[in-house]
Amino acid sequence: MTDQIQGRRQAEDRVEPVRVDDSSTASSKANGRPATRGFDTLAVHAGERVAPVGNWLPISAPIYPSNTFVYPTAAELDAAFDGEGDGYVYTRHGNPTVVAFERAVAALEGAAAAVACGSGMAALHLALLASDVKAGSHVVASRSLYGASATLLEGVFAALGVT
Repeated sequence: MTDQIQGRRQAEDRVEPVRVDDSSTASSKANGRPATRGFDTLAVHAGERVAPVGNWLPISAPIYPSNTFVYPTAAELDAAFDGEGDGYVYTRHGNPTVVAFERAVAALEGAAAAVACGSGMAALHLALLASDVKAGSHVVASRSLYGASATLLEGVFAALGVT
């Protein structure tokens, strides 16, 4: 599944970020190296890789409110669904706005990558799986959990041998 999602992001990943010439800043003049963006600047600009649209370029990453995407041919759509082609098929599985957000979070956290989830329950489930919770594992949690979180632990994970 991860490979399929990554495959859908390939086209976006090939778009080079817009570079601003920082050579005129005081810090780059002082040490002869390009300026490094500080946390505040990263908070505003991290994650931006803006793709050209025709012969013009947007200043910042656009928001894609679409939940589905159109392809020129059925074969290209099939390839995207199979994770073999570039692009996106359904926003729950990723879209350019989500990718920009993930890049921003990764940059702000100093991480190689980040994953955005469509819901808190998806995030909790992913966190448990990423923690290598498996049969024989024990999860310590408060009794005053959100109901669906308790159901996930007492139902789904308990059935897998997690206590």
